[in-house]
Amino acid sequence: MVPEIVRYLEDLSLHLRLNPLRERQVIREVYTHLEDRVRDLEDGGRTREQAVAEATSKFGKPVAVAQEISHVHSDRSWRNAILAAAPYIGVFFLFALHAWQSLPWLCVFLSVSVVMTLVGWWRGKPHWMYPWAGFSLLIPMVTGIIAISAASKDGLAYLDGQEMKLPAWVLLGLLAYIPFSLWMLLSVMLKVIRFDWLMASLMLLPFPILVRWMLSLQFEGSALAYSRTAFNPDADVVVALVFLVLAALPVLFVRMQHRPAKIAALILVTPPGFIVAAYNTPGNSDFWALALFALLALLVLLLPAFLDWRVGRGSSGYKSSRARWAEQMLSDA
Repeated sequence: MVPEIVRYLEDLSLHLRLNPLRERQVIREVYTHLEDRVRDLEDGGRTREQAVAEATSKFGKPVAVAQEISHVHSDRSWRNAILAAAPYIGVFFLFALHAWQSLPWLCVFLSVSVVMTLVGWWRGKPHWMYPWAGFSLLIPMVTGIIAISAASKDGLAYLDGQEMKLPAWVLLGLLAYIPFSLWMLLSVMLKVIRFDWLMASLMLLPFPILVRWMLSLQFEGSALAYSRTAFNPDADVVVALVFLVLAALPVLFVRMQHRPAKIAALILVTPPGFIVAAYNTPGNSDFWALALFALLALLVLLLPAFLDWRVGRGSSGYKSSRARWAEQMLSDA
């Protein structure tokens, strides 16, 4: 094993955006290629240092090589792009047909989201999986909101000396479920951030609109009272159209290669969509409130970029772990 080549592969692996199995194959292939090239240069009279420097220099800078490899090994077909946009189209129909008020239809949509997420995870986490995963995470998020609401109401009633509506064991179960749902959300999000913070942002894309919608439902009386809400039916159509527009983002994320273009699309497309959706949701709808909501929603979508420097590929801990990973993987090859 050539230590200098291993360090080059450490830098290369930090910028690869491939599933773990394919990444291992690529790293081993690159190492074999560079090791053979170094041996040929040494046979030609170069020293070890000169041979490694020339071999890695001609192979290319790690960032550029990683981008090219990721592009070659990523499936950017229209089939995958349509699969990525499919959950947004599904939400479009849920709102356009007012089917979001039907608990069975919601259960069908969320069940399909979970199945597609599991299939994508089993197939190596292709890019089309992450939009489905985002909607799957709505399950712990929504149930967590409901648990917090129910527990807080009964808890406040108990503190005021009133009789609790829920049995004590149910209240304790809700209090135990709240941290569990939060742990589920954070653990999945951190795993995705360590792979690619842009995919984590794509997962979070529907959250601002649907969280505001959930809180508005709660404001109207209950997050479970779908058939009794006083929402304007026209609002459903507007929100449906917003999700139809947002469906373009997963398509762009799958089809486009350049990360700066993806980031620009995320920043430019989402705030207007959030404002339109929020305007058609009960609550404070003056200009500054909507602008603040859009800004906070955008900050939520960009939060994975910040966390990437703390726990993701930009963190020192991740880099040191990748160094150990590269050495171990090559020694096992």
